[in-house]
Amino acid sequence: MNLQSDDNALPILHLVNASKSFADKTILCNATFIFEHGKKYLITGPSGAGKTALLNVLAGLDHLDDGRIETETSTVIQYLFQDVLLFSDLSARENLLIKQMTDPTYTGNLKNEIISNALTAVGIDHTTAEKKVSLLSGGEQRRVQLAQILMFSPDLVLLDEPTANLDYKNKQELIELINTLFPNATIIISSHDIEYIPNDYIRLELQNGDFNNER
Repeated sequence: MNLQSDDNALPILHLVNASKSFADKTILCNATFIFEHGKKYLITGPSGAGKTALLNVLAGLDHLDDGRIETETSTVIQYLFQDVLLFSDLSARENLLIKQMTDPTYTGNLKNEIISNALTAVGIDHTTAEKKVSLLSGGEQRRVQLAQILMFSPDLVLLDEPTANLDYKNKQELIELINTLFPNATIIISSHDIEYIPNDYIRLELQNGDFNNER
């Protein structure tokens, strides 16, 4: 079944007859779906269904085998990977500075004030910001990743298993923080921790190459 949103909805991403296979597994099979501006989505599905591969496609890191993805060229997309991709021997602040300097999609000013504001917004104080990432807790490392994304003021935020390997308290706090940091962005989360995701998220199960609306 191909699910489509309201025909009058304003899409931020539009999958059109999209097909993708990976490692002999069909992830998408002629799927059509509109991700709408400002909406929040939870992608679920059994292990191996291809949730990470789907996010990689939506982020532009991989290509469809057939079909297309339509989005405005001005759309700012940021991706929080399941793995913590931070430089462990550098401080949280230095990791944000490197993100500013090396990411070609960053168009803001290279200013410490922007870094400080992003870290403060995610609950990282000055002392913690100067610590090596290797000395931070799993929850703090996730917050540093969110601060990196926040600097870009994204229109679309993709998050792959953002609560993985966190305890109960940190899972709850992280999801609340995501919703607070990006109130106007489209958010697409892939997660097994569905009990922590608010009910206002549109729940889509990825199975057999298509989306099934769980509501």
